[in-house]
Amino acid sequence: MGAGEVGGEALVEAFTALMPGVDWAPVAESTRQAEEDGTLAGWMEAGALVDPLACLQAASEEEMAAARGVVRILTLVGFFYVMHGFLMPDSPFLARLRARVDASGFALLIALLVPQMAKPSGVPHALVMCLSPEMAALAAWLEELIDEQIGAGQGLLSLPGTEEGGAEAFMQTWIERLHDLAERGRARRAGAVEASGS
Repeated sequence: MGAGEVGGEALVEAFTALMPGVDWAPVAESTRQAEEDGTLAGWMEAGALVDPLACLQAASEEEMAAARGVVRILTLVGFFYVMHGFLMPDSPFLARLRARVDASGFALLIALLVPQMAKPSGVPHALVMCLSPEMAALAAWLEELIDEQIGAGQGLLSLPGTEEGGAEAFMQTWIERLHDLAERGRARRAGAVEASGS
């Protein structure tokens, strides 16, 4: 729907539900004023027409270097967050990392960075987003937990009971889990066929 159809209040409510970690009060005030002035549709179009390449060209070398660092951290965290839903093995560290992402209120943005960074057209948008001090602060907060894990002499993919093997043991556990689920699925289908034939 167009912004004029849903109204500014509903728009800000949607933003708040999607990204609860952001202070939406200034945006709420801006949309209220635009709605009173009858310019809400134009206000929305102006926000949608931000040129990411122009923003990147205007950024200094230091800002771009910082944004790349933020993207790197948040994409790594986003990968761990998203892949948990694809049956990636869990560990105490990954559980703590997901809890911190959820507590940040930026879980959706962090998860969206993963597919965004996987395609060339998404990279400029991700970099522009990561130029903001809010995203830099978020990355630093999440990096603290990663550094704490590494400082304790434990890898990011260490599983309980598999102190040796690191990433290789982690991947083997993941593959075995997927094979096990596939076998169960085949057994269930075979049982259903037998039951229907009897």
